[in-house]
Amino acid sequence: MPYQHNTSLKGLRACKGVLNELIGGTAELAACFHLFRTMAADTGVQYDSDALDECISMLTVMNRLMYRQMSELKHRQMMDIVTRKAVSGLERLGSQAACLTEATEEVSHERE
Repeated sequence: MPYQHNTSLKGLRACKGVLNELIGGTAELAACFHLFRTMAADTGVQYDSDALDECISMLTVMNRLMYRQMSELKHRQMMDIVTRKAVSGLERLGSQAACLTEATEEVSHERE
């Protein structure tokens, strides 16, 4: 996913909140499937272990993908913050340089 400037920081925070919910939800579901497997084994209930394994595997992959997405959003948020601070700093330096140039020109004119 290429980095794009001017991303809404509020939007990024909102998306991170949803991703946190997805990460927690997939982890909880995987835990429930493990619990089901344990209960079925302890009580002798027959179940399709291949289907259960596939469900757990799917949830594990979903969880890993959501973590990857979270990492990308955190990186994008950090890059936006750094970019905004750098632009602000450069603007401030440009303003200070303009003031310094004006002051230097005034001193030069006064010496003439």
